[in-house]
Amino acid sequence: MKYPFLFSILYVISIYLAFFQAQAIQLDINDDDSVRNAVSSMTGELMNYWNGSDYKFVASYWWVTGASMTALLNNDILFGNNTYTDLVSESLLYNAGSDHDYQPSDEYFNLGNDDQGIWGTAAMDAAELDLKQVKSSTASWLELSQAAFNRMSGRWDNVNCEGGLRWQAFPWLSGYSYKSSISNGLLFQLAARLARFTHESSYEDWVHRVWDWSTSSGFVNETDFSVYDGSSVATNCTDIDHSQWSYNLGVYMTGAAYMYNHTQGSDLWKNRLDGFISHAISSFTKDGVAWDPQCETSNTCNIDQTAFKGILMQSFGNAIRLAPYTRNKLYPLIKTSAPAAALACSGGYSGSSCGVHWSWNNGTWDGTYGVGQQFSALEAVQMLYVDKYPSIVTLSSSSDNRSNATYASDNSSTKNYEVNVPPATEADRGGAGFLTFLSAFLLLGASVWAIIEDEEGNIPSRIHRSSSQKDEKDENVMNV
Repeated sequence: MKYPFLFSILYVISIYLAFFQAQAIQLDINDDDSVRNAVSSMTGELMNYWNGSDYKFVASYWWVTGASMTALLNNDILFGNNTYTDLVSESLLYNAGSDHDYQPSDEYFNLGNDDQGIWGTAAMDAAELDLKQVKSSTASWLELSQAAFNRMSGRWDNVNCEGGLRWQAFPWLSGYSYKSSISNGLLFQLAARLARFTHESSYEDWVHRVWDWSTSSGFVNETDFSVYDGSSVATNCTDIDHSQWSYNLGVYMTGAAYMYNHTQGSDLWKNRLDGFISHAISSFTKDGVAWDPQCETSNTCNIDQTAFKGILMQSFGNAIRLAPYTRNKLYPLIKTSAPAAALACSGGYSGSSCGVHWSWNNGTWDGTYGVGQQFSALEAVQMLYVDKYPSIVTLSSSSDNRSNATYASDNSSTKNYEVNVPPATEADRGGAGFLTFLSAFLLLGASVWAIIEDEEGNIPSRIHRSSSQKDEKDENVMNV
């Protein structure tokens, strides 16, 4: 052969391409073994990012670990797999911090109200599913959620925009000048879940307070149930960023589902829940497959945005189990999204790492991978088994009846701070999280590159602007 070396190189390249592109997960939604094998593969890939020393995932953001705890808990509940049950319990307790309020010291200088809200809802999942704590704690799952809720509601800001919760928790964080739908939506959802679980009227009061402000401010459009991203206090929230993201709608949808259940099917909450579902179908599905057009059409989804569809899929499952009549509309979307998500899992070193673009629905990997992609695809497939959810408990039927409505309510963050802080940018938030990320990276050392390094040796950057972000103000759209 005239060019043996060239032939060898081409052969290696062909093997490489076959390995990295041709192993998409072929999911048969009607075959129990197929579904379980897909879930096992996706979960295994997700756990490649786990750092057991501080009970969180590397190469991602803290909130995604919180959302992933719900996914792993779902894995236990829906598939009878207790492999990660103790891990979930340990992580929920560890990340709550010394004050049991999901304000741990290592996140204090990067804390968003939305981050805290995601962890609070994860603790509520543990309470509602009556998860046994792996070790004794001075606080129950309910009390951890109550503490997170009290910290967040204590920051309700009546001075600016006539109410509302800011994106970031404290005035020294650059996103403090921005009021976001994700933070307010999570406060709304937590209040709804606490109202249902405890039957305490104070939580229902908060549900109506957050809802009324969300609609009066224009963050939630009660006509078509769009949920817009947020606005700056500098304009008194009059100049709204109309970007729409699936997870913003998802957290409000879940809150409405809990209120529908709590009010025993009231027309008020049924109409609102139906509105969110209709908007989810029209705006966040493509040919029946879930997607986030805000970034997927331009191929610019950043690390945060890769996890958004996971929250949306969780909201579909929550709506079905709390308002069973919604199954007729939502389960068909799960049935089309799940195999499409599985087909997107055809990349990385294993050949089964998941990408973002489910809507391609052709087994082609989009070249992205990470915790957000794995979490989202996993929840899409797991929701196929949504009918296997047990009845969720309330305080009266829970095995742990510890409750404290005033837990962590006496903190200094109840004050309204007036400071002149410029609008947040992705560079600001990325820098704020750098030290936390760097410490996790160094801890894992040389083993991390084998999991997260891309072809150029780069860890995916959060500073990745979508086509809709044309100025500094619009960079607030990445509000986690």
